[in-house]
Amino acid sequence: MARKRFLLLGLGIVPLLVAVLFAFGQMHPHLATYGTMRTVTAPSMNPSVDVAWRGTAVDYADDRWNCWDVSCSSKVGEGDAQPNYECAEFVARSLAKAGWIWNLRADAPLQDYEHYQALDGNYYDLLLITPTPGLRTLAAMFLNLGYGTNIGHHLDQASRGDFVVFLDGNNVAQHTVIITTVTSSRASTLIDAHNNAHYHLPLSDEIAGFSNYYIVHVG
Repeated sequence: MARKRFLLLGLGIVPLLVAVLFAFGQMHPHLATYGTMRTVTAPSMNPSVDVAWRGTAVDYADDRWNCWDVSCSSKVGEGDAQPNYECAEFVARSLAKAGWIWNLRADAPLQDYEHYQALDGNYYDLLLITPTPGLRTLAAMFLNLGYGTNIGHHLDQASRGDFVVFLDGNNVAQHTVIITTVTSSRASTLIDAHNNAHYHLPLSDEIAGFSNYYIVHVG
């Protein structure tokens, strides 16, 4: 009888352990490789991990800032339009490469980004930065799931690999870019961008075309 009770107790522990692991994954959302779940100490708690993923995201952005499309079948010049590979998709794929978007490869098909189901069970359009009725944006996912924090204009709290959301005169998001270098000044903080291709452009230059902005600090 004692062995039977022990067996039942052991079977009861299994779902509890699964629940604990799921909760741990929610608390530590730095998740990697497509098709598997790898939890890593939250970047803010482990400087070496923080540096590693941020470098991966920025390297990916630096390598693809001037791609015409996701396959990079051709490249465009500085400032040229990229109608086939726009801003939110560019930032999302850079962060997916670094492991921040669970179960999504950086080179996954377009529809996987357009109809992405996150760990909260909701679907997000990661090609989207402008709020649209019935759809959830890239920024909404990072903020809703706690993957990122809106730190406003605080460059002192920002890091490379964070992204910036630019707003129009009605305070509606219109554009996003990834930060590649952070300093105390907007003029020397650098970004990579799509829509119009930019490599290490001063943040102040991109801000000039919008009414406001905020930084999403990832981690």
